[in-house]
Amino acid sequence: MAVKTYLEAALQEVVYESLGDWCLPNNQIKEFSFNKQMFNYQIDALKNSIKSLNLYFGNNKTNKTALYDLCRKEGMKEHSFDIIENNDAETKSKFDRLSIKYNTTTYNGSCIISEKELFNRICFWMATASGKTLVMVKMIEVIDYLQSKGLIPKKDIMVLLPSDKLQHQFELEVENYNINKDRPIRLVSLKRYEEEKNNFVYDLENKIQVFVYRSDLLSAEETAKRIDTYTYDNNGNWYVFMDEAHKGDKEDSLRQDYITILSRNGFLFNFSATFTDSIDFATTCFNFNLERFIEAKYGKNIYLSNSRYNFKKGHNDLNNEEKQLQVLKSLITFTLIKKAKKPGFYHNPLMVTLVNEVNTKDSDTDMFFEELGKIANNKINYELIGKAKEELYDEFVKNKRFQFGKEELFLDDNKIKNSLDTITINEILKYVYNADTFAQIEVIEGEKGKEFALKLKSSDTPFALFRIGDASQYIKEKLKGNYLIVDSYEEKKYFDSLNYNSGANFNILIGSRMFYEGWDSNRPNVMNFINIGKGDAKKFVLQSLGRGVRIQPDPNNPKNRQRLPIVNSNKQQLLETLFVFATNKKAITTILETMNTEKTNEVTLQLKANDKKFDLFIPIYADKYEKLKSKSFSQFNISQNDFNRFCNYINSFSDSLFLLKNDISVENLQKIREAVKNPNLIFKFNQHYSCSNMDILASKIINFLSIKNKEVSGFKLLGNEIIHFNHIRIEKDKYNDYAKPIIDFMNSPLYPVDIDVQALATQLSSGLITMDEFQEQVKLLKPDTELIVNDLKLIKLAQHYYLPIILSQRDKLDYIKHIIDVTSECSFVNNLVQHIKNVKDKFDYEWMFSKVDQTIDDKSIAMPYFSSKDNNYHDFYPDFMFWLKKDKEYKIILVDPKGTEHSSYLSKVDGFEKLFYENGKPKVFNYKDYNITIDLKLYFDEPGTIPEKYKDYWLDIDNFDWLK
Repeated sequence: MAVKTYLEAALQEVVYESLGDWCLPNNQIKEFSFNKQMFNYQIDALKNSIKSLNLYFGNNKTNKTALYDLCRKEGMKEHSFDIIENNDAETKSKFDRLSIKYNTTTYNGSCIISEKELFNRICFWMATASGKTLVMVKMIEVIDYLQSKGLIPKKDIMVLLPSDKLQHQFELEVENYNINKDRPIRLVSLKRYEEEKNNFVYDLENKIQVFVYRSDLLSAEETAKRIDTYTYDNNGNWYVFMDEAHKGDKEDSLRQDYITILSRNGFLFNFSATFTDSIDFATTCFNFNLERFIEAKYGKNIYLSNSRYNFKKGHNDLNNEEKQLQVLKSLITFTLIKKAKKPGFYHNPLMVTLVNEVNTKDSDTDMFFEELGKIANNKINYELIGKAKEELYDEFVKNKRFQFGKEELFLDDNKIKNSLDTITINEILKYVYNADTFAQIEVIEGEKGKEFALKLKSSDTPFALFRIGDASQYIKEKLKGNYLIVDSYEEKKYFDSLNYNSGANFNILIGSRMFYEGWDSNRPNVMNFINIGKGDAKKFVLQSLGRGVRIQPDPNNPKNRQRLPIVNSNKQQLLETLFVFATNKKAITTILETMNTEKTNEVTLQLKANDKKFDLFIPIYADKYEKLKSKSFSQFNISQNDFNRFCNYINSFSDSLFLLKNDISVENLQKIREAVKNPNLIFKFNQHYSCSNMDILASKIINFLSIKNKEVSGFKLLGNEIIHFNHIRIEKDKYNDYAKPIIDFMNSPLYPVDIDVQALATQLSSGLITMDEFQEQVKLLKPDTELIVNDLKLIKLAQHYYLPIILSQRDKLDYIKHIIDVTSECSFVNNLVQHIKNVKDKFDYEWMFSKVDQTIDDKSIAMPYFSSKDNNYHDFYPDFMFWLKKDKEYKIILVDPKGTEHSSYLSKVDGFEKLFYENGKPKVFNYKDYNITIDLKLYFDEPGTIPEKYKDYWLDIDNFDWLK
């Protein structure tokens, strides 16, 4: 059943670039460490989290219902997550725990903890191997940044991880992050909270203090390792980061309650590849789960075979044949992949076999081991080799679809048949067993108690590694006496070297659940699940598959973690595929289907791009490097009183202490000192701007000094910057009512069709056509350019970038998105259409225009401007762009009808003039033999509110003198 990520859907309508101070500088959001940069999808995760925090903590005031209300608007049912006192025993227990710290109310006669109290959280549903640990570390930086800006409340940061392995992995990423960082992260054990929480030394050292502990050790009592959660309650004022704490058992439910309590007056950041609770799906702000990870080509495709491991206990000829047939299928598939590998590209393939039982009698481990031994000793039913190849060929031909996405196995049927047919038992020995001849298996002990390796006596190289719960016991009870056990003088840790050196020679890894977390490898190409897939196996299966889909195909480009394009000559699809064989295919399929999110209850409608009559250009903007004294340098708005206080503040510090406290360069400190002595350099005095906190004011001034002004560096041909018309979204239950009339109108002729009416009349009188057919044809003489469909008005204009224009007849409509639905914009279009009808003479120039949608269209379409409101650069998306061309004269006009919302438009006009005016006149740009000028037109309805300086830019709503 599909799940809905309500919060993520709602955040699509929030424009990150419009959040001002909340936005991290572009370079800062991309950089992780000196040798790592964030991938685009990781940056998207950060942006969505910042959008969420902005909604929740806007104006530094907590709005506990903000995210809840967004989810409700996206269709989330009310009271879905209430915790009810008199419900089942498990819910009652949860209620009892949470009610100690949460307020209760009543609903339908029951005492409840309202679900609204629980929406101070966001979740990151990110596949294993997608780098969610990097996002978590980077989010700590985001929290610190927003706190330093005074945008969110100051609270302590806590990170909870479910195992030592994941804690170690987190610590390694933090170490890497900290290199060359001016403000590194300092990790402290939560057990030391009382002695460290008010330690101001680390403020002076300019470090981000983060308290870390194991989530599985949260408890209601204190022991040597376990901690009493309530001792560290801090009145619930924590920013809590929780990683992979979802195992689905009762103990996990307890831990999640403790974590909820710890973050009740703060905020919870949940990271997992495998969520289990509905509220986690609902509050997912970013979904890049296994399905999306693979569809985005960041991992191997998953091919789920119909073949099944039927490892029944007991020994009879039929049962033994079934076991051997399935093992042979896995080994043959592995051999096929290994033979296909070209030198120099991709990884060395690996088969991973995961078993449910280890130390029981006739366990899954025993049976798989036994079959490997039979093949190694030439105890094979050779007819089964042929049968295994035939069944594999039949499946690869008939079932080419992968589990996720629309890609298929593109193997040529004849080639795949030939490749399978030519695989011999000797090749299986070579590619699987690292041997040339049959021989007995030897057992080599590796890391004590955890692993042992298998090697044929006829080979010098081990071929398989067993990683199980108690390897020493398994060797003692099941292998001694039957196999030669080879002791080593020094302990070898084969598992740790699986990806390099001698460990890369292992072709098979056999293990139990103990190692599904905390290890990374891009080597797996075959994965066997033996008697796994039922009960609580969901997390285990998904995490294991996540380990198997990692990919790095091109050694010449180690940063490339995506599958190669089909046209790439180095592409080897077999190496980019994880073949999965399981005991119960249906169980695995069911687990994988939990990745299927209900992406939306809307259907996308694509409109038609108009055939452009001439090239449409857009400006390219770039940073402009200027000296502090430059006349065009933007000015920082500040009140005279705050300026005086700031002068006293900065003069109270020595240079060294101010540098240490504010983490700035000596150059910027000199700029501040110079600006304080000569305030007109950067400051503009305005009594409406005030900031009582001098630390925050200092931070704002420092950030301001690092801002580069903008300039027009050139022009480019309009490409894929305006795309919103391909993303008209209509609710499914409304789609049929609206899509057909829109599509029919879109496909009807735009211009009159030359029709012989007399001939049509003759056909009508002769009975060759009906009256309806006659009238339908006559309509083409003057095709409709407007059509009303319920609340929508459709308009076709030859000069618009796409067809048709869709206007709302009554403001915003819930059932359709990305049309023109703002009253002022609709009025503008209607008035423009009327103006065109009233023009008596034809236009003596070519022109086109387009609506711009800032939620979808590319940021490069926006004009950068400096906002006096927050002393920072923002993006101005005009509602419409016009292009006018006559001979070599070319004009681009930015048009914005926005009613009475004039305050920010003063800054926009100032920004426009800085970019496109010189000495009070429009700049003329030469590009492709054209003389290009840029103009700005703003529409309004209260002329008295416009300062005299700006009145030339504002027009009456029906004034189109500029378009005669």
